[in-house]
Amino acid sequence: MIEIVEKARGSVAYKATLAFVRASQAKRDAEMEAREKLVVLKAEAEAERARLPRNARRRDMVREVIENEPAAPENIQHIHSVLALCGLPYREPKGVTNVSREYGRNTLAINAGRLINPTTGEMEMQGLPYGPKARLLLLHLCTEAVRQRSPKVEVAQSMSGFIRDMGFPVTGGERGTLKQFKEQLNRLAACSMQIGLWDGTRASTLNVPPFRQMDVWLPLHNHPDQGLLWSSTITFHREFYDNLIQHALPV
Repeated sequence: MIEIVEKARGSVAYKATLAFVRASQAKRDAEMEAREKLVVLKAEAEAERARLPRNARRRDMVREVIENEPAAPENIQHIHSVLALCGLPYREPKGVTNVSREYGRNTLAINAGRLINPTTGEMEMQGLPYGPKARLLLLHLCTEAVRQRSPKVEVAQSMSGFIRDMGFPVTGGERGTLKQFKEQLNRLAACSMQIGLWDGTRASTLNVPPFRQMDVWLPLHNHPDQGLLWSSTITFHREFYDNLIQHALPV
């Protein structure tokens, strides 16, 4: 900077050069100060995060990654707008086979259903889908249906691969991801839904199971894929799929 000023000294461009140099230096100083403040803020944030309990610290780290992730098309997920507004139950509804949730003029009613046990040939009652695992499964499958533009969704070749595709490790045991996802996938495969939709001009009600065909039978044991009936495609009911495409909400 000094060299530039000295070269211009005595010329008609001296004043303009001096003003330019001063402005450039001020900009550099401001950028340096901003970087220093950012370092301090990051250090303070890390210190504050370190004082959090383990689970809260993990959630805070995930939140930071999501907030800083660019909104590229491949990062955008989709869900039916009524499912986003009303949502599945947060906790397991005890002693009931149907549940209804409302948001404004939109309503979601879910009815539990049955799946055939290929070993016994009997139709076995499944519970109502609930909780974060069921919501993640539905979000993942709706996203794939919108992305693939087809009611028939191509998924992984195994339950383990399916779980990994959603970004989760495959773990066994009573509280492992295998048991949790298996149970909720069984419940989603068996249930039917009533979606009451208000689009601002008219109301409509869709009575339909979300899936027409899901060739799965998922015993709740610990081995990742042993004893599973699993297909690499999951097919949405056509009416549900068409309504999803019409009312898909990016999230």
